[in-house]
Amino acid sequence: MLMDRNRKFSDYGFPIDVLWSDIEWAQQYDDPAGYEYFKFNPKNFTDTQISDMNSQIEASGRRIVVIVDPHIKASEDYFVYAEGIERQYQDQPAGNYSNIFIRESANTGAKPFYGDCWPGNSTWIDFLNENAQEFWGSLFDYDIFKGSNYMYSFWNDMNEPAVFSTDTHTMPVDAIHIKADGTQRTHLEVHNAYGALHQRSSYRGLLKRDNNTQRPFVLTRSFFLGSQ
Repeated sequence: MLMDRNRKFSDYGFPIDVLWSDIEWAQQYDDPAGYEYFKFNPKNFTDTQISDMNSQIEASGRRIVVIVDPHIKASEDYFVYAEGIERQYQDQPAGNYSNIFIRESANTGAKPFYGDCWPGNSTWIDFLNENAQEFWGSLFDYDIFKGSNYMYSFWNDMNEPAVFSTDTHTMPVDAIHIKADGTQRTHLEVHNAYGALHQRSSYRGLLKRDNNTQRPFVLTRSFFLGSQ
């Protein structure tokens, strides 16, 4: 589909600089709740197709933007969730906590908050935690997001954060964020800055991905003072 659209834009002389891909790029086969960011849908994007697509988009002088949301599908088979949970429950040295996912409450230990979003049962990255920021940023690395290259920029969506299964349709105000130094904050205190922290973590990850040789482009739905 993307290759066909890219070719037709060129054939008809349509002025376009960037191709945008919504969430279906990350759907796993036909599972309606199978969205796994940083993994191409293997049904629609084989290794050969990804290589051909990248070559054609590059030859046309265009770029590509794909969506990556802060909710993570809660499945042990999904590498982002599995690695995040491992870090969440590992021994935490004082002053260097790795709280990868927002916690359910102050009384439930390291248990993440779970709710529904596009992938179904999901948990959310704790972007207040510096180690979680680093973890998220590392996912943009070419060795991790296989098939991506320098042409790939990103769209941070659903980062109010949106939660389908709560009455407020967002994170409960008593959910817990933990900074690396162990400081705890309720989501009530973090909510307005959550989208900006998500965007900043993506921006920094992309800078590192390209060794500071490219200015990252990150579109965000939710933002705060200082966002552009």
